[in-house]
Amino acid sequence: AMEAAMRRCRSYIRRNRKGNVFKVVAEHYLRNDIWCGSLLCKECKHGPGEAILPTEQPWKKVEFIKSSEEKLESKKAVVEYIILDTNICLHQIDVLEDAAFHESVILLQTVLQETRNRSVGIYKRLYKLIESRNWYVFSNEHHVHTYIERNPKESPNDRNDRAIRAAARWYQSHLYHQAKITLLSDDRLNREQAFTDGIPSLSMRKYISTRIKSDADKGRLQDLLANTSQDGEFSETKGRGFKLDKKGSLARNTFYNEHMPIAKAKGFIRAGKLYQGTFKVNRNYWKEASVRPQNGSKDALPILIKGLENMNRALDGDLVAVELLGRESWSKPDLLLPTGDAGGEEIDETEAALASTETTTKNKKKADGSAQSIEEDLRPSGKVVAILKRNSRAYCGSLVLDERSRDMKQGRVNFASVDRRIPYIEITSRQIQNLLDKRIIVQFDSWPRNSRRPKGHFVKSLGKIGDLDTETNVVLLEHEVPTHPWSPEVLKCLPAEDWTIPPEEVKKRLDLRNKKGVTVMSVDPPGCTDIDDALHCRKLPNGNFECGVHIADVTHYVREGSALDLEALNRATSVYLVNKRIDMIPSMLSTDLCSLKEKKDRLAFSVFWEITPEHEIVDTKFFKTIICSQKAYAYGDAQKLLDDEKAKDKYAMGLKSLNAIAKSLRAKRMEKGALTLASPQIKFVLDAETQKPQDAEMYQLREANAMVEEFM
Repeated sequence: AMEAAMRRCRSYIRRNRKGNVFKVVAEHYLRNDIWCGSLLCKECKHGPGEAILPTEQPWKKVEFIKSSEEKLESKKAVVEYIILDTNICLHQIDVLEDAAFHESVILLQTVLQETRNRSVGIYKRLYKLIESRNWYVFSNEHHVHTYIERNPKESPNDRNDRAIRAAARWYQSHLYHQAKITLLSDDRLNREQAFTDGIPSLSMRKYISTRIKSDADKGRLQDLLANTSQDGEFSETKGRGFKLDKKGSLARNTFYNEHMPIAKAKGFIRAGKLYQGTFKVNRNYWKEASVRPQNGSKDALPILIKGLENMNRALDGDLVAVELLGRESWSKPDLLLPTGDAGGEEIDETEAALASTETTTKNKKKADGSAQSIEEDLRPSGKVVAILKRNSRAYCGSLVLDERSRDMKQGRVNFASVDRRIPYIEITSRQIQNLLDKRIIVQFDSWPRNSRRPKGHFVKSLGKIGDLDTETNVVLLEHEVPTHPWSPEVLKCLPAEDWTIPPEEVKKRLDLRNKKGVTVMSVDPPGCTDIDDALHCRKLPNGNFECGVHIADVTHYVREGSALDLEALNRATSVYLVNKRIDMIPSMLSTDLCSLKEKKDRLAFSVFWEITPEHEIVDTKFFKTIICSQKAYAYGDAQKLLDDEKAKDKYAMGLKSLNAIAKSLRAKRMEKGALTLASPQIKFVLDAETQKPQDAEMYQLREANAMVEEFM
């Protein structure tokens, strides 16, 4: 309805990748019929299921804390609704996910959009909370009373903070005397402005200390608190023994240069004065990194970043802006690489100041002394001046107890990641004594200028160091292998447990189950349960051979764009560990319906070659088929048949024909200059009962392996 909608036009200037500037005009619609979501409200005309914010909270008693950061509201209010700021979602997601945080939350569209722009991973975790906790998402950017325009010279962040406060004020007036509205923010300036606007506001630390009653829950949540005091982004250092200068920055000794504002850095990048790229740390030496420029020539060499001062608190995977140093400061990668853990070397107070001097002088001693060779080996070198986007992630590792852990009694200790590219991370926890022999997960939070090490917080324990299951989980987590259970949406895509091939599907396919002379077999590693390919070979009446390769037709069960398809896309591949497998699709498909098991009817996609006795391919055809594998061989069993001259049955003859053709085709490929990439493979011998590795030996490659490889 026209009365319910208002249209506004916004225009802005954009520049595309080619450097062309153009004007964009976008229509923005505002409405007055977007409901508040509260069951208390009598004004909003909520539809069925649209109002989810409760009318009572039996688990808590709404109290009004008298503090400098809150104003008293009407004592008639019986419930409290929490509005989250963006920094809370980005930095305190671990606290929000904890079961002890069961508040009635209003999540604003502004916060969701900003979170998605800054961290897709956290946005996905937030979306799961919306679904599981019944948090209400309010479209404040399209509500006529909560939408605000950006003021001239106002930063996007300041505009978004103002939009959050505007939505909080609207909820206050809309639910007056019925509900208390509290803004949760770790941004001190935003809280102060909220106080000025009459909006009760708390930091997450204050919320935990005042609203969580259980000591156990309070201690656990305090361990999960992120340390977000970095570069003045949040001024949480006030009152902690640190002096602030007039600009609000720390006046203590600093070890690193201040990062350039992101907007300013992007301007220099567009002008070609700075280079943008992903920060890649040397796997063998955590004080050396490289950045391949994304905004320079495609043939540009990676820029070498050497020393802690030049690295300027960047971590592996960060998107950074780099300034190129003068040619006299160019150097080359270290020839002698240190060994040991990444964080194993303590950073003394002079090291950061002297790090930038680790240049050509050190490298000249390692070279052959020739000035010409030194000049040829020099790499463009630079320094990080801004971090455009943090690769904020959790790391697996363990606590380090040595002379550097001097603050252990105060709950501060160093954490060493199993990733050698990451320096020690300082964490604070009340559980240090219980975590000394554990593998734990620590979330990176920040790296202030006045700290020699990055800051983080404890997330959870994985188990005892050295335990098989624990170390397996560490491998999976460090390589970001998805191991979460299959969602209900994915499971709904699976066929029924008693599924059989329907008659209408039989009519669409070439049925090979009873075709004369077609003996389908599979050859796989011993114990293989996901058999995805099979072979056959028969002699044709004209003297030629028909060779067939049959691949399980997974596409029949996985429809494009379905939840199952999207989950498989996210997982990308099945992951094989020594003692377990992480499937790409549910086991009902991977090890059953899409596994070409012996004596089981299966759907397949097949290719047929007609090959002459001289092993020349004269015809190729493709079919959707129905097959029934007659034999499922392990490589060793297949090899025995190939080596047995007396074996003359149809299975042995089929394998021998396939092997002879495979040898001939491989020889012809080699004559034409084919490249063979081969590397030694290790096979682990597992205990039959515990499935723990007992021994390791070289994997033996046989003719049967090469035969299958050639046809695949």
